Amino acid sequence: MGRLPRSALQKTGEDPKRPVFNCLPAQSRNGCAEKRGPGSGRCFRMKLRKMVTLAVLVALGCGLFVLESLLPPVAALPGLKLGLANLITLLAMVWYGPREAGLCLLCRILLCSFFAGQAVYFLYSLAGGTACYLMLLLFRRAPLWAASAFAAIGHNVGQLCVAGVLGGTFSVFWLLLYLAIGAIISGSIIGVAASILVRRLERFIRGGPSCRS
Repeated sequence: MGRLPRSALQKTGEDPKRPVFNCLPAQSRNGCAEKRGPGSGRCFRMKLRKMVTLAVLVALGCGLFVLESLLPPVAALPGLKLGLANLITLLAMVWYGPREAGLCLLCRILLCSFFAGQAVYFLYSLAGGTACYLMLLLFRRAPLWAASAFAAIGHNVGQLCVAGVLGGTFSVFWLLLYLAIGAIISGSIIGVAASILVRRLERFIRGGPSCRS
């Protein structure tokens, strides 16, 4: 559960045993920049679709961040959150690959830090987001729910490192066991949700047929 369907990968003309990330054909990911001729208009539309989709993902990530900040705490344990915004990073990684996912993540962190108005939030978000991103790259061949769970754990580790440095003590790492349990549960749920969205929205993201003439 969580992997892209074999049929979806076969439509791209690529190996169905490839990693779950970068599920789009090369024409969709790169925008067919080298393509000229009758199909160039279609390629331009695909590039525009990609730019708009990435912008929408960043906006959705910011919206999910605001929504989660308004929700009551999941538990009394500090630092335990659902991680709704990580759903956007997963989708960007699957649809467009590591570079675009990293760009979406960085833009979301910068925008949310700006709206939060706190420099310390930027440090926590950057450390957690970077660790989350690295875990996604490390477990890119795993099912989405598993990759998401490990990414959630990495996010907690990154934030605990910042808390330890700022607080001058790493005794906060005693929270890691409890945070890891919550991260596995919430991360798995986010991963399953991402898997469902990938299947539902694949046709829209792919933009129809490729720009091969």
